[in-house]
Amino acid sequence: MSCTLPAVVEAVDLPEVDKHCPDCGLALSPKVIPKGKYGVSIWTELILDKFLYGRPTHRLLQSWEALGLDMADGTVVSGFAHLAPMFVPLMQAFQDKQHLDTHWHADETGWKVFERIEGKKTNRWYLWVYRSHNVIYFDLDPSRAAAVPEAHFNLETAVGQV
Repeated sequence: MSCTLPAVVEAVDLPEVDKHCPDCGLALSPKVIPKGKYGVSIWTELILDKFLYGRPTHRLLQSWEALGLDMADGTVVSGFAHLAPMFVPLMQAFQDKQHLDTHWHADETGWKVFERIEGKKTNRWYLWVYRSHNVIYFDLDPSRAAAVPEAHFNLETAVGQV
């Protein structure tokens, strides 16, 4: 049984000053994925539900389907792939902040990744965690080698990392 709620369209017009980036002055877009079907609020909910609340994405999609929004799994996967580069500066800022701390813990655990990579014979990857006073940083890497944490901490011995 599906239950659909009536759609209520509410147009909100922002003041002109709020329609542009305060840093560069370029016009802001209401969609994080150009020409995408879904806006910021949908992607925000998907990211929070997956990474903050830890709920499997298919469960969120099931709840949306019950409300009348049928979003394909492939749309989420390709959307996350499109959004991932936007988080690179944030991840770098976390890593930089962690480097300012003076005490760290690091560990890795096996993690299966079902993506073929040239030169990688198995689907076994490693989820690395680096914990300091201010930051918990996760890194998924195909290697368990010492070069991985060395690269994380920008140590000189990391020059030959695979």
